[in-house]
Amino acid sequence: MVNEPIIYLLTVLLGASVGISFASTAVGPFRWPGRVAGLLVLSVVVIAGFIIGARAVWIGPIFVLALFVTNVMVGASLRRDDPVFLAQSYWRRVLLVSRGYKSEPSAAAGEPDRSNAQT
Repeated sequence: MVNEPIIYLLTVLLGASVGISFASTAVGPFRWPGRVAGLLVLSVVVIAGFIIGARAVWIGPIFVLALFVTNVMVGASLRRDDPVFLAQSYWRRVLLVSRGYKSEPSAAAGEPDRSNAQT
């Protein structure tokens, strides 16, 4: 059987790959293959966690931590050109992305804000 540290290393690598897959924002019809690939890897890790069971009990927490950290760091890096995040430092963007803060779609597209427009 494979040693426990190798299982954990593979878990970190798979968590990072899923985090990159979920954080990257493809535009148009090519958005869904990245999401599907991430969900497939996620399901494989869950199934492997049930199969391996008690031999490597930290698979789930390590995978979720690697996924979250990679997702937040890649998301902060990709959003550096958004108008809301433009003046922020990298670590401030990491903090904002980890809290779920997103830029307005209309502001990102360069359209005027019409949220307070009267009809």
